[in-house]
Amino acid sequence: MTLEYHEIVDGLKEVAKYSGFAASLLKYQGINGTLSPKQWAAGEAAVLKHRAHGQIANIKVIDVSRIELLLLTAKSARLKNPKFRADGLTFSFAGPNSKNAGAVYVKAGDVYAGKIAGGVYTPSRDAAAGTGDIIAKIAADPKGAAISYGRLTGQCSCCGRTLSDPASVDLGIGPVCAEKWGL
Repeated sequence: MTLEYHEIVDGLKEVAKYSGFAASLLKYQGINGTLSPKQWAAGEAAVLKHRAHGQIANIKVIDVSRIELLLLTAKSARLKNPKFRADGLTFSFAGPNSKNAGAVYVKAGDVYAGKIAGGVYTPSRDAAAGTGDIIAKIAADPKGAAISYGRLTGQCSCCGRTLSDPASVDLGIGPVCAEKWGL
């Protein structure tokens, strides 16, 4: 090992914020008091990689509580699989049996662009550069993003249906979705 024990443990705590693998190493170490030599080596490699990048590229800590609240509001209004669309992105909850249950998945069109868990956006390898910045913009004002999306596309950002009523087109959101989503 080139790193000291405490450097690996402290580094894993940082890396565990976005890496399930690092979190699992810390959990195992906490339960068993130590790691195997191979686990220590893997932990050290993860920490060194993290240090080499200064931080993982494209990782953004974003307050997405407003997006999560929209999705939760829609779910409490008995919408089975709510999806929120804005600025070319679609947000939806991971399924309850998913290994990422509770996370918010992000798609750009048909491309999986990553997930948001614990306020941290982790991009997929196919995510476009700048996706985290777009998410931050949407999260700052989801209602404004929904209205902008509706006016730009002519579709409701909540249900995806075409807005036909003149008042809905002007508002950018259909009245039923505005009520169910709390917008």
